[in-house]
Amino acid sequence: MIIKYGDLDVTHRLTEYKSSISFANGYIIGNVPTMQLNLKFDNYDGILDDLDITQYWTVQENENCEVKYFKVYDQPEKYTKSLSLKLYDDNYELDVPYTTQLSYPVTIKDQLDEIETLTGFSIVRTNIPAYILEKEVSWYDNTIIIRNYLGWIAELFGANVFASGKGSLEFVQVTKDAFAKTDTLTNYEKNELYCVSRIYYENGLNPLEKGDTAGNTIFLDSNNLYLTDEQNLIDKLYDQLNGLTFYSTKSISMISIDNLLPGCLVNYNDEFNFMVTDLSITYKGGEFSISEVDGNTPTKNEERVIKKITNSTRIRKLQITQDQEKLKLDIVAKEQEDLNTKMGELSLSNEEIKTKINEIESKIDDLDVSLITVNLVPSATILNQSIKIACHVMNSNEDVTENYNDLSFQWYLNDKKYKTGKFITLTPDDINMSVNVKCVFTLDNIQFDTGYTTIVDESDAVHLGNSFLDVTNTTLTQKLNDNGTYIPDWTITPAIITPCIMDGNVIIELSNCTIGYKKIINSKEVDIDSSYEIVKDGILSVNKNIMTNKFPNVTYVCDVAYKGTSIRLYVSFSLAEQGVGIQNITTYYLASSKSKDIRVDSEGWTTSIQTINANNKYLWTYSVTNYTDGSSRTSEPLIMGTYGDDAITLYIESSNGNTFKNSDIATILTVHIYVGAERIESAEQLEKRFGKNAYLQWHVKKFGEKEFSPIDIEDTRINDKGFMFTISPRDINKKAVFNCELNLEE
Repeated sequence: MIIKYGDLDVTHRLTEYKSSISFANGYIIGNVPTMQLNLKFDNYDGILDDLDITQYWTVQENENCEVKYFKVYDQPEKYTKSLSLKLYDDNYELDVPYTTQLSYPVTIKDQLDEIETLTGFSIVRTNIPAYILEKEVSWYDNTIIIRNYLGWIAELFGANVFASGKGSLEFVQVTKDAFAKTDTLTNYEKNELYCVSRIYYENGLNPLEKGDTAGNTIFLDSNNLYLTDEQNLIDKLYDQLNGLTFYSTKSISMISIDNLLPGCLVNYNDEFNFMVTDLSITYKGGEFSISEVDGNTPTKNEERVIKKITNSTRIRKLQITQDQEKLKLDIVAKEQEDLNTKMGELSLSNEEIKTKINEIESKIDDLDVSLITVNLVPSATILNQSIKIACHVMNSNEDVTENYNDLSFQWYLNDKKYKTGKFITLTPDDINMSVNVKCVFTLDNIQFDTGYTTIVDESDAVHLGNSFLDVTNTTLTQKLNDNGTYIPDWTITPAIITPCIMDGNVIIELSNCTIGYKKIINSKEVDIDSSYEIVKDGILSVNKNIMTNKFPNVTYVCDVAYKGTSIRLYVSFSLAEQGVGIQNITTYYLASSKSKDIRVDSEGWTTSIQTINANNKYLWTYSVTNYTDGSSRTSEPLIMGTYGDDAITLYIESSNGNTFKNSDIATILTVHIYVGAERIESAEQLEKRFGKNAYLQWHVKKFGEKEFSPIDIEDTRINDKGFMFTISPRDINKKAVFNCELNLEE
């Protein structure tokens, strides 16, 4: 995986990756889909603040995949240390009217040339047949967007249009051949067999078709004016797609296939073919990604219906043909339902046509739509109990919203129609984590789009950044002796890896999470071996010494999902280099009445801190350091605290010891305060004992520094006002010393 923002490689900052692209429901040709990319980065140093939204992002999922290009079209609402971005490929920019300046009639090639000029994109013509490029076009509608024009052109020869490369679009035809084979489907729902036997086009007057109804029918877009009276195009489409066969499928989960796109056929294990119509890819690290696929295509029992107009409706369609020689228009009215053969005809001369056009232009001039703008006015963007969002229509500087009825305002939540009206009210029931909201205002068949605003429900947000993997029964290094034995030996005492999942400062039960494990050996991510790497209740037990001199490192990867949020946790083990290292340090405590003559063989020592009181006034401590060569060192007992009515002792406890390798640091420093016999372990207890002005101040002295520096009280690593301090690898370079002091201000 390679991700670059301009020339800046940000791959190592990536924490979440998901791409998605889909066809319009029920269509397998004539689509111009936009690929959406959701990324999440570690932005702890703010290097991704103030993004340039004109800058391309380069994405290559692996060395066999084509390079894709995306842009961020809207600045994030706020920049944080964990930055989420939504990006789109170049097809996103095609939702603009085709304001042609050509003199008609022209060819499709002329139109594509002009669209290149208007968009700044190049259009690859390799897959477009010559008869399509040379087809004459004598109509245009400058209220229709470029995306629709390209989709209609693609439909003429059974193709779809995708962004390809930087600033480039490409037509890709649907074929009967399988794009790829796979045997990695882990979940799927196979429905009815889909076999094309008919092509059908209906514009309300002259239906065009080829084939029979023995199989399934591909219904062409009735709004595609390129197809009017073009039976030869229907015939060519039939020759291309007749016999196209695959199963309609849903809910497929599989290992990703390089360069797969909607419209491709995939063969599963020589059992059946399915067509991709909806594709999302989630990156799992290394070279591993999972695709979620839908191939739900209308089958014989659920084909799209061409609605018949009833006699009571009495709606007429108009067919307009241009007589070039007589310079007149023949306008023919025909009953839609063909209930009778009565037809009326009205002929207008060239001069009469001009007169009518002038009348229409004068009416349009009364309303200058160029002055119309629409915008969203939300009461807030962070949801508490409810949010009211209004759509305002402005004519220049005048608010004219009240001049229009509620049905002119169509609201969308995440691209799905929601409600109509001048405003909506959203509650937590409408939002899962966050939702994109927009309103489309329609005036005289012209649509005005507000663009999306993101509403966030903070109550749903999950923050797993404090989570870590806890390692017990072993150290992060093993020693391999010349005789082939290991210290410590995982076959005797298995290594235990336990996820500590934290939502903020709240520990989450593992039973509420989805947990999976992988391992990385020799820079390759592979599945764990269930014969000696055993997962039970989310906890991994390793009972085999798997590191060797050839492969002296192993990293266990834990993928955790909780309430729609996921995090990937790592812990690395290695064989110790030649020499003696620290295996572990154990600290012992003893509350005693004696101020001297305490030895390590005195009775009562424990590994947990004991409470001192009026009888046992002195808290003693000593430590035992065990080394990787089997030797150990025991320190002399000393007094670390004394009981008294006003005596205050502050003690710092580390959840994972005090000595780490640089890349293996993961611990929480916890503060314990003793005031005589009283024990204080939270900010609430501290305030009750010393008042609101009492606080804890952490300091750090890094490698090479002579003085301690204070750590900001608002530092995100600090929790419970200083009683918990989370340390990670980026906090330590070779060595760092932390201390904490209690400040009692009057």
